[in-house]
Amino acid sequence: MASYFAAGTTTPITPVVAPPTTAAQFVLWNGEGTGGKNYYVTSIGSSTIVTAGAALIIQAWAHLGSAVLMPSVTVAKGPSRAGRAEALTHAQIGTAGTIVNNSVWHPVGESVNAGAATATVALGTWANVNGIYVIPPGGLLSLAVVCSAAGGSVTCNLYVTWYEE
Repeated sequence: MASYFAAGTTTPITPVVAPPTTAAQFVLWNGEGTGGKNYYVTSIGSSTIVTAGAALIIQAWAHLGSAVLMPSVTVAKGPSRAGRAEALTHAQIGTAGTIVNNSVWHPVGESVNAGAATATVALGTWANVNGIYVIPPGGLLSLAVVCSAAGGSVTCNLYVTWYEE
């Protein structure tokens, strides 16, 4: 039977203005040993906490790669299971990670063009990815938000849901 999980950033991140290379704003690492469970990502999302007064275009980006060990990161929120803080998983999550760029960064879902977005909260993206991202043991899913008005006061949170089997 599959176990379902969710995780997200605890401190808002500042979007970047160009596709990322080795800087991941959020990482989900499969800490299972050889022959362990795969993680099937079901959704990826982002939501602004504070926005600038300029028109915004926002899009989530993903990178599915491998890592022998979890990169050095800041702890993020989760994983949580069925609304409980404790989680029966080997998943490790974090923010502000430096990864090995051994795959392709690519957009996830549609971008959002907000027009003038003065002080808009909850401008964001969500993509139902239906398990197309499979993170094998030792695998790593990295996420970032690309925004046309990065820097300044624009901040957002990133979220991911997955199941394990």
